[in-house]
Amino acid sequence: MNSKSQLNVAQMEEEIQALKDQMKFQEMLSYCEVALKNNEKQFNQALPNSVRYQGTVYYYCKKNEYANIILYLIEQQSFALEKLDKFEEAISCWNIAIHMNRKNKSNYEKKSNILERLGRQDQVIQCWDQAINYNKNAFYFYDKKAQALNKFNRLQEVIECWQQGIENNKKNIDFYIQKSNALTKQDRIEESLDCWEFGIKNNIKDLSFYVQKTQVLESFGRFKEVIECWDIGIQSNTQNENFYTQKAMALEKQGKTDEIIDCWNQAILNNKGCSNYYESLLSFLERVGKFDEMINCWYQAINNNKNNYKFYQRCAYLLQKLDRIQEAIDLWDQGIKFNTNSELFYQEEVNLLEIQGQYQQIVDCWNKGIENNKKNQYFYQQKAYTLEKAEDFESALKCWDEGIQNNIQRKFYYKQKAIILNKLGRINELILLWDQGIQNNIYDDYFYRKKAKILDQLGRSDEVLECWMSGINNNTNQEIYYKQIQKYLLESNREMKEKEIMQVLDLGIENNQGNIMFYQLKINALQKQNKYEQVIECWKQGVNNSYSGYQEEFQSQLVQALREQKLLKKAIIELRLRDFQNINLIWRQLLNEY
Repeated sequence: MNSKSQLNVAQMEEEIQALKDQMKFQEMLSYCEVALKNNEKQFNQALPNSVRYQGTVYYYCKKNEYANIILYLIEQQSFALEKLDKFEEAISCWNIAIHMNRKNKSNYEKKSNILERLGRQDQVIQCWDQAINYNKNAFYFYDKKAQALNKFNRLQEVIECWQQGIENNKKNIDFYIQKSNALTKQDRIEESLDCWEFGIKNNIKDLSFYVQKTQVLESFGRFKEVIECWDIGIQSNTQNENFYTQKAMALEKQGKTDEIIDCWNQAILNNKGCSNYYESLLSFLERVGKFDEMINCWYQAINNNKNNYKFYQRCAYLLQKLDRIQEAIDLWDQGIKFNTNSELFYQEEVNLLEIQGQYQQIVDCWNKGIENNKKNQYFYQQKAYTLEKAEDFESALKCWDEGIQNNIQRKFYYKQKAIILNKLGRINELILLWDQGIQNNIYDDYFYRKKAKILDQLGRSDEVLECWMSGINNNTNQEIYYKQIQKYLLESNREMKEKEIMQVLDLGIENNQGNIMFYQLKINALQKQNKYEQVIECWKQGVNNSYSGYQEEFQSQLVQALREQKLLKKAIIELRLRDFQNINLIWRQLLNEY
């Protein structure tokens, strides 16, 4: 509202209030009529009735602004008309207001107040009927109509009013509550129950309707029907825990212990995989001290859910609590049969066997785990740990032998056996172990490293070289083995180590004539020994391997080696003999240097 219109409204309110204070109701009425006409004129001038303005935010803001002014003027008109005893005209004012805004509660209230003061009961009801007709889902208007009917002692019509609300709002429980309460006040109990039957029919999945019906039944001591109601609810909602809970609570109020157990058993039958129902039954059984039934319940849960670890765990815990340890062990044994790959089941059985001090049975349990899980290191690890704890090292070594046999490429098993052999100082067997690893994994340098390291620690230098040479023989194209021998020889005190290094590097070239990496290994060694002539010969050897995919690179390396030795003429000759991609560029560079 702009400042000018705000000023006009404020002035208008002051003038109307002044007329009120002076009790000049006729003048007040005339003033309001003129103001209404002016307001309509101002609205039309402010917003011409064109498509351009309609539907905009500005349009609706203005429309709402002027509508509030009109409502205020209508209210003042009605006040003046009532003071002048012109009630029909006052009612007409509110009819106009209702036509303007059918959702405004105040419009209907003001109209009904006038009608009620005039004692026009039927018209009061018609007023609220009009409101309901325009607002079928608004609880408020039904409530106002029902209040009026109650005031006029038209009790049957109160029931009909709420029934109308139910028909228009079948999912809204508030209408059913009001109808049921009205019927109960009139001692029409069966009809109240019928009301909730209708509600349940329309809302078969909604717990609240069943609760309301059972509350009516309970208040009149009809406890058997309470249970029947919950049975109907359960039939329609077999997977809804709340219905079973409500039935169980009702049965508990009636002290029916066996029926409560039956209720939860029914829930379990309908929901075999849901732990909540077992928990509810167990909680009740514990409260009434029925421990054997609790065990049976867990067995039932396990039978229905053979892979549910938590069910076994809870049952075993209860058996332990009752000092039935062997039964708990048997339970985990049964669990292992259905869960052969789960480490947890084996560990739980072992924990109980430890309490009982049954060492051999623990080993047997881990044997079972290994048999069912030949690739899972956990079971070998646990068995070996148990055997070592008992200082049965031979059996522990056999355990890792079995692991190696079933997992010949897994380093873990070799390492674990090696740890025990090392601890026992059985070095020769340790060497044999890594030999076995090499035989099973000829392409994995890890096993050669392990064997070589032990031999080196024992000062068995020739055998170290033999170990790495076997690696070369099995992996002729893998430079790692040649590098390892070279590294070992460099760090050793062998008298002929430089010659031996060259023999190994020559072997690498012989086995890999087209691979520049092997020539580079030898070149690096020669450069460290300042044997530059042999460097050039080595690169020439590479160039002469014409089938090599690296020929151009060999040529480039040879030329570079000649340049470094100031043998530019030979470098130029080499270039003239060869033809490769960058010849022109290198040729010019060499000529300039020459």
